[in-house]
Amino acid sequence: MFVSVNRDRTNIQPLQLYRAQLAAKDTGALRIEAVCKEAGVTFAFHIPGSTRSLPPGQPQAVSTIHELLVRHGDGPVTMALKTLVAAYPDTPGQLRGQVIETVATMLAKYGERIDAEHLKEVLAERDCEEPVDAARRYKKLMGGSTIAGMMAALVKNYNRGRTGHRRLPAAEKR
Repeated sequence: MFVSVNRDRTNIQPLQLYRAQLAAKDTGALRIEAVCKEAGVTFAFHIPGSTRSLPPGQPQAVSTIHELLVRHGDGPVTMALKTLVAAYPDTPGQLRGQVIETVATMLAKYGERIDAEHLKEVLAERDCEEPVDAARRYKKLMGGSTIAGMMAALVKNYNRGRTGHRRLPAAEKR
């Protein structure tokens, strides 16, 4: 019996767990819900059609958002989500975990030095798949993390054409 129970069990996905935690009024889930609501984001519990692409403004990265809230607090995470929604209002597939983590980490690291409107414009210049792929290639060649590579590329793009105090210090590629 033990074998059949464990063999036939269904793994609970993070979004399923989040939904159950919301129903149970879990404080962590309610915090995630409040941050997402403030940012204009709803979770993609189901991906429609055969495209397998996340709808605009709808991530599935509930675990990433939870971890970022613990690491950076509500402010950078809310601002990251708002910025991504503003940069990609009609573009599917942009609110992926790695992208959210990169932008939230950048906002947490540089804080008030970041011009949110400029960051939105920099993000909107390219599809998020491009920097994710570039960071993965960099990681294979040079080591480090995909997030660090994405953040370094994002800081470089953010600094393009900016001078003096308007530039951000280069991000480390660890």
